[in-house]
Amino acid sequence: MQLRPMLLGLALAACGGPARSTDTAPPAPPPSPTTIDTAIADAPAVATAGSDPCEGGEISGGEQGDGTGGGRLGGSHVTAPPTLTIGEPEVGAGLAAADVARVVRDNLGRLRLCYDNGLRADPTLAGRIVVAATVARDGTIKRVVDGGSELADAAVVSCMVRAFWGMTFPAPASGPVEIVVPITVAPGG
Repeated sequence: MQLRPMLLGLALAACGGPARSTDTAPPAPPPSPTTIDTAIADAPAVATAGSDPCEGGEISGGEQGDGTGGGRLGGSHVTAPPTLTIGEPEVGAGLAAADVARVVRDNLGRLRLCYDNGLRADPTLAGRIVVAATVARDGTIKRVVDGGSELADAAVVSCMVRAFWGMTFPAPASGPVEIVVPITVAPGG
């Protein structure tokens, strides 16, 4: 169903124009929210203040305050998101450091959740977390501990250490492998 003809029909009916004909096919099912959102976003124009759409007033779009999202709320301060930086992992023989870093990056959402929880309690929380783990022959984590973290929030460190339990690494070429992964965190600016 096209949103534009439906909106035009509603506008005509509101201005006393012809209503939708009853000898047409039955109405189509309502559009999905995605269809509506896309059609609204693609709509080229909105009526300007002071114009009467029933009198053929001017149509324009893209001005601040017209609902297109171009305005600012409460000023222009924009904060940067917090950063989590994965350092170069130390990896024993049988596993590539690049593979370890890739798996940790792929699980960054888990680690970010831990840090975000800590930022709620202390918005200036920053530091370094070090996770030491043993990757078993099948790539799962066999053991994981705090490897000497310097972050002041023990709950965040514990959460990040626990997050490693759910990670799966490539199977090491030769038995279990020890890894040490440094992660630096800093609040946004």
